[in-house]
Amino acid sequence: MKRLAPNSRVVLVSSIAVLVTVALAFATAALGTGTSESREIAKLQRQVASLKMEVKKAHPQVSVLNVTSRIAYLDAVGFHGLETAAHNGTMTSRDAVRIKNALKVAAKISWPKPLEGDASALVKDMQAFAAAWDAGDKNGVVEAMEAIHGTAHALSSAAYAWLG
Repeated sequence: MKRLAPNSRVVLVSSIAVLVTVALAFATAALGTGTSESREIAKLQRQVASLKMEVKKAHPQVSVLNVTSRIAYLDAVGFHGLETAAHNGTMTSRDAVRIKNALKVAAKISWPKPLEGDASALVKDMQAFAAAWDAGDKNGVVEAMEAIHGTAHALSSAAYAWLG
């Protein structure tokens, strides 16, 4: 049998844990509290707990995967060009969606301790952008894009240094 690469195993185990958790939630809602159903739910809960422990043990690899994929996504957003567009007054709603999607990506990951400060700063700057954009505050959009451009560079540099 072919062995999975360590990162593939982590992704597989994480995916299974999520699927079992979802199945458990549906089972709980659908089955109610009958005795055989309760035993089945308890069994599923033990399986989920076991999978969560396996994921926790694999956390260093998960962190590497999370940081690598997130920083690659954030680097591809093109913050420099978006800052230029903001200064020129040519930023579009499509551009704003790119920033708002990047905000979701940056905010939904547990960053390793050495990257938390830079990641938090980027999230804060993107939140400021979203608020300014939604309010139609053109000066606020420009200021936020300037900040995002700088904090994105800082996070990217720190992330690649952390990755070694």
